[in-house]
Amino acid sequence: MTSEKKKALTPIESLFQEYVVPFSYPVNWKLFDQFKLKKYPAKESYEATVYFGYLASWQSFYTKKRKLQKGGYFFRSVDDVTDDIYLSQRAQLRAKKILEDQGLITTKTRPGQASLVKVNVNKSAKYLNRAQIEYATKHKRGDKPGSKRDTNNGLELNGNSNKEGKGVETEKQVSTITFNDYKNTNLKPYKTYTRNDDDDEKYDMGELINCIEYFLLKHEQTFNNRPGKWTKVLQLDTWEVVFYKMMFVSDTEGRLYDVNGKRAEMSAELKLSADDVRTMIDYYFSKEYQKGCDYSIVHFNNHEIKRTLYYELFD
Repeated sequence: MTSEKKKALTPIESLFQEYVVPFSYPVNWKLFDQFKLKKYPAKESYEATVYFGYLASWQSFYTKKRKLQKGGYFFRSVDDVTDDIYLSQRAQLRAKKILEDQGLITTKTRPGQASLVKVNVNKSAKYLNRAQIEYATKHKRGDKPGSKRDTNNGLELNGNSNKEGKGVETEKQVSTITFNDYKNTNLKPYKTYTRNDDDDEKYDMGELINCIEYFLLKHEQTFNNRPGKWTKVLQLDTWEVVFYKMMFVSDTEGRLYDVNGKRAEMSAELKLSADDVRTMIDYYFSKEYQKGCDYSIVHFNNHEIKRTLYYELFD
């Protein structure tokens, strides 16, 4: 009995099955890593990665069903995408811009109607080939970005620092930048910022930058020629973690609610004024933490450390 000859995959089916699916954990880390190398912020790189996988899967589906429109285009509404992968309209716009800028997708506007989209298969295959090679060079053991191990060198490369001030890093150290470089490349164009897509309140970028620079100045004044292992140089996505945490403190004390008859703690965040943050920074550098603590800005923003500072000062 002879086996039936396997039907050849179409280019988009090959792209989806041989690249998007095998590289996903659950997102395509190789593509995410490539966007980060091109200096896109971590959040936007993640959104673009998820959106690309989503488009590739639907284009593969429509190819199989022979429902693609002329030129290989198809349509998925904003609401459909949000329901399927929880990307808001703004997140979809950000993701679409990255993918278009990199030539991975093409959109076609229909007068008076929503636009169509398609994945540029050949361009995407070459892009992912390059991403795979560069990713394999950086992560020789095949570790996913974000897998961590404790170290004794105090580096805080992934925005993580425990309450003793001990950092964690990835298997292989990656390039780091100063806050000044991060500010000039990521924050300079903006006067205000929001915490997330659902947040309508705008916060003053100047206050936030001032507080981070105040922390760096106090660190230098406190340690002078003894800066410890933290050199005020962090990974790009670590600065992003600092950016979103700096003006807020986690508040969980005394907030309880019932879940299936059990009492649980409800987490909330309090917005801090610039004066509050500077007061907390002064107090932070007056305290003694466990031996070996580097008094880094990541340690300061650890939710337990920061909440304790807040309640000791203001409660």
